[in-house]
Amino acid sequence: MLTDFTEKAMIDPVPLILIVFWGAAALAFYLNWKSFRNEVEEHKTALLKGGLVKRRSSKVHKTAMSELGQEHPNRKLPHREYFD
Repeated sequence: MLTDFTEKAMIDPVPLILIVFWGAAALAFYLNWKSFRNEVEEHKTALLKGGLVKRRSSKVHKTAMSELGQEHPNRKLPHREYFD
């Protein structure tokens, strides 16, 4: 009789493990997205300022250029030189 109660009271670990992994994946995605947004914002300000600009990935550069085109449609960017 006691064993029937304990078997019913036990929590299945599979859903709990899935919830923990889902939360960890969501946290990792959020932190990666936040880092990407910070890189895009830094690259946008550097492009607007001109001069020496740190080289970024093509995804960051394309996103920054796209956002700058939407924010400042008729603005010509100053001359820039990339460095690694």
